[in-house]
Amino acid sequence: CCLIFILLWLFWGGKAYRNSSEGMAPTILKGEKIIVDKRYYKTNTPRLGDVIVFDYPTDPNKTWIKRVIAIENENIESKNKTIYVNGQPVSESYVQYSDPTMTSSKDNFGPLTVPKDSVFVMGDNRDRSIDSRDFGFIQTAAIRGKAQYIYKSDDKNRIGMEIK
Repeated sequence: CCLIFILLWLFWGGKAYRNSSEGMAPTILKGEKIIVDKRYYKTNTPRLGDVIVFDYPTDPNKTWIKRVIAIENENIESKNKTIYVNGQPVSESYVQYSDPTMTSSKDNFGPLTVPKDSVFVMGDNRDRSIDSRDFGFIQTAAIRGKAQYIYKSDDKNRIGMEIK
């Protein structure tokens, strides 16, 4: 049943990717394999909260997985680990900190305005993520697709889990 679903998904525009870092934990764990909808952004624009796969800015042969935190023309800033978009705090139930009491220069930034045809991305595991705080904005043309499901995990309960 699941194998048939995966094969059909891949046939109609899905692609499999492996997460190779801790930066998206707890949403996507290191080593988990996910299905990505490559066609999603052909008819949709990125939105706050979307988990995307994109070409790494300095090496387009590498793909990375992060969450969209702000889209074009939005203002983003962080104050003491709280993200603000257009002056409003963002509710982020998915965020994890390795040490919530630890402070980093990455915990405070901005305000920044996201340029046209770009997004600002961050990992859910904020203390262990390399993201737009390090490499800047991601051009929407570099987005490969939207993460949809986990299809392989050491934790059998996570297989088939929708990525939100």
